[in-house]
This record gives sequence, structure tokens and C-alpha cells, in this order.
Amino acid sequence: MGQRIRTTNEIKFLIATLCILIPVSVGYSIYYIQHHYFIKAFISGIHILIGVVTLPLLLKGRGNLVLVRFVFGLILSTSLLSMIATNFHSGTELSWFVPIPLYFFAATGFKQGLRWNFLSYGVLLIYYIWIKLFNIQLFNELPLDLNTMLSHFVVFITSGYFAYRMESTHSILEEQVNRDNLTGVLNRAGFRYLAEALIHSRREKEQHIFSLLLIDLDHFKSVNDNHGHIIGDKLLVRFAQLIKNNIRKSDILARWGGEEFIIIFNGLTLPEARIISEKLRIIVEKEDFTFSELTIHITASFGLTEYNQDHSLEEAFHAADKALYISKNNGRNAVNCYLHPEK
Repeated sequence: MGQRIRTTNEIKFLIATLCILIPVSVGYSIYYIQHHYFIKAFISGIHILIGVVTLPLLLKGRGNLVLVRFVFGLILSTSLLSMIATNFHSGTELSWFVPIPLYFFAATGFKQGLRWNFLSYGVLLIYYIWIKLFNIQLFNELPLDLNTMLSHFVVFITSGYFAYRMESTHSILEEQVNRDNLTGVLNRAGFRYLAEALIHSRREKEQHIFSLLLIDLDHFKSVNDNHGHIIGDKLLVRFAQLIKNNIRKSDILARWGGEEFIIIFNGLTLPEARIISEKLRIIVEKEDFTFSELTIHITASFGLTEYNQDHSLEEAFHAADKALYISKNNGRNAVNCYLHPEK
């Protein structure tokens, strides 16, 4: 969900950028034709064509962002190459440096775009110092004027601010979408996203080991019935924090739903994960959950499985659920394991 929000907002930014670049290219095409710069007019025409083809694709929400970033790079690089091809004769070439900040932010995001923009400013500054100190210009018809620098700076500020606000919005929305509102740990959607990313990264590294643990609080309904839902909610918050404090930072904890929680033990085999799961069971059993003058003791049931690359993530969830079912049917407050048979 969070990734879809990020993709949607990035597409909006790229659409806005194209809406600026296409009219600019149209204006330059007219100028180039009037002044018989036909090579540049041809290149600007290509830019218009690329933009007109790409824009409807983005508006329909089916844009391939990698391809679109490549298109932006192609537009900018061919513009700069066209200057070289025509030997810098039109006198307007420096204006093509103005879209550079916009491209960097659109293609790489705020943080990376900031680095690339500072690098481009450094190059312009070095060139400026070069021609001022040594009175040498690499291209006699390419003066570095104040208007160009000012335009470059204005585009840098406006596009940078837009990219920063959008990236901040991404972070806030992703946090809201992927976090459980009550306990503050990941929700089911956020957990699935990270679990799939973990599987993908481990597949690339040919490392496939991690274990999956489902936890269900025993007789939690009686807590709500006897003490009210407010105490029940507070208990869930304290329970989530207790589990989080007793697992590693590399492990992934989420609220699976209701009084169920799920953990990925990153890089641990089933026997290793079982030792930790048993420790968690004992910690929960011995914990005093105190709320004002009320103290509640609870236990939890645990279902453990090891992820197998021959099975899907859904099958791993199903195996952990089967192990949890065994624990609950055998008196609760226990850790049980279940492995899918090899395919």
C-alpha cells in the first residue's frame, strides 16, 4: 500500500515536470526553425514526441518509473549533445542548464537529487572561477551570465521544495498505512511488504533462512469482558512493547489482527527460533501487566515454522497457523512447530 502511494505521487511529480518541459521544447523548436537551427529543432521535436507519448501513459497510472526516468535523462542529455553538435551557435544554450535541477529531483528524489544539484552547482562555479581568474572561455559564445544562474537557482528552490514536501508526505502516508494505530508496530499490510522484500533480497543473495512465529494471547476475550476494552487495548500495547524489547532489531514484529501478533526471525533456523520463542513464552507468563491498582497475568500460544524457498509466503503463514492451532488445542501457553512437506 505504501509503495503504491509513493508510486502515485512520484508519477504526479513526473507529470508536472513533463508539463513544464514539453512547452519549453515547443518554444525552442519554433525558435530554432526561425533561426535555421534545424538539428536542434529536430531534437526538440523528438522531446515533444517523447513527452506526448509518455504523458498519457503516466495519466493512466501505468507508467514504468524506470523507463520514465530514462526518458527524462534522454531529453536532458540529447539537449546538451545538440549544443555540441551545432557548436554552440544559437546563444541560448545555457538555458538548457535550467531544467537540470528539475530533472535530478524528478529522477532521483529529494535527498539524492540534492547531492546531484550541488555537484552541478560546483561544476558551474568552477567554470565561473576559471573564466574570471584566467580570462579563458572554453566556448567564446557561451558566457556564464547572472540570469542563467538565477534561473537555475529558482528552479532548484521550487522543484526542491516540491520534492521535499512530496517525500515528507510519502513518509507520513507510508507510516500511517503500514503501522497499527493501537500498538505502533507494523500492521498486516506493512508486514507482508517487508516479508516479501526480505524474501526477494535473500533470493538474490541465495540465502533463504528465516523463521515465522504466530503469537495469540490466551483467553484475551475474558480480559475485555472482565476489565473492559480500554484495559484490553492497553494490554495489547504493553504486550507488543514487551515482545519488541525481547527480540533483535533485525527481526520483524507486526500485529496480525485482534490479539494475534507475528514475528519474522531473520536468518534463524527452526531450532534457533524455537529457543527464542520459548524464552518469549516464559517472559509473557511471568510478566505483571499493571494498570493503576489492577494487575493482569496472561499467557500466549505460539506457532512456529521455517520459511522454505520451495513454498510461498502464504504457505508459510498457513504452516505457522497450523502450529498455533496445535498449541491452542493442547492446553495453550506452549510453543509448537509445523513444517510443510517438501514439494
